[in-house]
Amino acid sequence: MEDMDRYNEMSKHIGSVETFFDVFHVIAQHGLLGELKNTSVIYLLTEVSEKLETIKRLHKETYDRLQGLKRQTGVAG
Repeated sequence: MEDMDRYNEMSKHIGSVETFFDVFHVIAQHGLLGELKNTSVIYLLTEVSEKLETIKRLHKETYDRLQGLKRQTGVAG
């Protein structure tokens, strides 16, 4: 995966998770949490979990790639 594609993919998933927490905050602030069905909450949390796992994977790939580039170029760090 190219660096720009990886960056865009991480940005997309981060934005999605941020939106989830913004909506969740509004729902909680207005006392609507009880209105959500248990299955809806489980679905939403599963979606967020998957997005976070994708972000972690992309982050690790990026870190590993940068470490490889450092070794190739002899940069200390």
